Amino acid sequence: MNNSIERVIDDPQSDLFVIKPIDGKGFGMFAKCDLQCGTVIVCEK
Repeated sequence: MNNSIERVIDDPQSDLFVIKPIDGKGFGMFAKCDLQCGTVIVCEK
């Protein structure tokens, strides 16, 4: 796993999404369920 990605994502555990590797691309964020418009998924500190 890329250490720079691990440093950027402090705690990727969520009921809304999962972060998984994508062959040849790096990592991607995938919804675990249908999300309503306006749902906050990620927020900067």
